[in-house]
Amino acid sequence: MDSMMLRSLVSVTMLLLLFSNVVLCQSVPTTMSAATAENIGLQFRALMDQDVIEDEGVTSTTILLAGLVRLIFHDCVGNGCDGCINMNMTDNRGLQTYIDQVEGLYTSGHVDETPLAELISRADFWTLGAIEAINYGCEKAQGNCRRNCPPVPYPNIVFQTGRVDCPTAPYDEVEPPLPQALKGLDHVLTFFADTFGFDEKETVAILGAHTLGAAHSDASGFAGPWVNRRQNFDNAFYVDLLRSDRGWEMDRRGPRGARIYQWSSTNTNARRIMLNSDMCLVKDLGTITSEGEVACTYDECPDAPLDVLDWVKAFALDNDLFLVEFGKAFQKMINHGSSNLNDLTA
Repeated sequence: MDSMMLRSLVSVTMLLLLFSNVVLCQSVPTTMSAATAENIGLQFRALMDQDVIEDEGVTSTTILLAGLVRLIFHDCVGNGCDGCINMNMTDNRGLQTYIDQVEGLYTSGHVDETPLAELISRADFWTLGAIEAINYGCEKAQGNCRRNCPPVPYPNIVFQTGRVDCPTAPYDEVEPPLPQALKGLDHVLTFFADTFGFDEKETVAILGAHTLGAAHSDASGFAGPWVNRRQNFDNAFYVDLLRSDRGWEMDRRGPRGARIYQWSSTNTNARRIMLNSDMCLVKDLGTITSEGEVACTYDECPDAPLDVLDWVKAFALDNDLFLVEFGKAFQKMINHGSSNLNDLTA
């Protein structure tokens, strides 16, 4: 066989493999009825309600609620939401637990007699789960109201279908850049602008997702919740960022040779944390060491630029405004990398 014929055969084989992968990725319908989406959402609710543990002394902590939001963020960085995570990346530690939980539902759940895996791509499935988790968090925040309660406010996030999984879902070996928690404002703004096209307002809004859940030392090296009621999706993250009476101080974590710094509250009964990538929204952190140590104290650090700080203040004062702007930023994030998304049918 001559070299030209061999090259032609190789080219044809590669095209066939590529075509077979595309067919595999698009083997589920790209449209869905609103009733089917609601059914799947209720199955996510049931799964979140089952995942109740005692976490760092706080009972009834539904950790999957925050886990679903973290999972979709890590999925959507890089080329876009494709139902795939590289578990060899250090920054993805801790996600395996959430993938295992939702994978169990994805492979064994049904709507009527049809398996979920035949109705929806993983990327769409994870997206729907994250939206459901955020809405559930809004309801839990409203649950603190006991009488004459107003309607529950939700961010306006529209679920659409049509995201295509990578050929090896739910895992791949792609290494997209992720934001570095030890760094400051320039890094944070650049990451979100380059990745999702976010401006300052959208970046400040999307970081409000930290109101859910907690950092865990076995995953990120950091430890503790950002806010007291870690299942409530509201503007508490911004309120705490602005409260000097929380007694924010640099707190060294980890063993010698692998130490990192976070901000920890010292004047509260319930421990709270912030990362440099959070605190930079309100304070100019100046020079930051490789371990994340900042030279100035919370009171000494100058204020962050007004085009960032003003949005923190606005969201801290107005939960409804936060939810509106978060919804816009989150919608932009979950649509990243996808084209021809479809609205739900009647």
